[in-house]
Amino acid sequence: MADNYVEFSQVIPQLTEEEVDWLRQQLEVVYVFGDREYAEDALPDDLNREDAEWIGCRAYRDMAGYDPDFGEHAGFEYAFSEDDQDKDWGRHLWFHTDEYGSLDRVAHLVQKFLKRFRPNDCWSLTWATTCSKPRVGEFGGGAVFVMASDIKWNDAYEFVEQQQAAFASSGKEASDAAEPQSTRCGPYDLKIDGPTFRSQRELLLKLQGLAAGRISEVRNPGDWDPHDQKLLEGLIELADELADQAHDKHGVDCLLDTEP
Repeated sequence: MADNYVEFSQVIPQLTEEEVDWLRQQLEVVYVFGDREYAEDALPDDLNREDAEWIGCRAYRDMAGYDPDFGEHAGFEYAFSEDDQDKDWGRHLWFHTDEYGSLDRVAHLVQKFLKRFRPNDCWSLTWATTCSKPRVGEFGGGAVFVMASDIKWNDAYEFVEQQQAAFASSGKEASDAAEPQSTRCGPYDLKIDGPTFRSQRELLLKLQGLAAGRISEVRNPGDWDPHDQKLLEGLIELADELADQAHDKHGVDCLLDTEP
């Protein structure tokens, strides 16, 4: 059996006394009965905390999707440092986990803090997802970037899935681009007379024979049968019509250059 973990460690630095007091209040567990909330040490004797309609840290009362069944735990470990002389962070709040922590709840609390005290600031946290055994696919991580106006997430698993999808799509596009244009053309609208087209094909076969040297008798152009010339003109018109439709309907560039 293996255990999976979500681990992170981050601080909100350089806190004022007012900010510390507010954060302590937000992380205080409250018990809600109707429209009243009570901290544990202020709960009236006639009320049983197990009968509360809502239980949790005060910060999460306005959190969309929060489940009161999470209970009295903040969703992560935390500690306040009151040492305002700390050279790195001053007075600060440290969020951390040893095994699992709720990233959503951290982000929600920090955004509320920014909205109230530091609307022009931002805050970020990176996390790692790990496994007690080296199981394939069970190591990852991500980051959350928090602003007063928005929360942005980046997850390693989602990143890989997006890149795989993009790679598959680009491979298909490359395959389509490499495919000869003629194989991608749809239907053509042509008017063809069967007997005339048969005669035109016979004439083409004769021309092919002349080109290949299989027919030695070559007449002067002026000696050609007028009917043969008409057949050739028809073939040229047919080729022109095919070229026009290939260009207009299917984007195939096969038109003749009309400039000298």
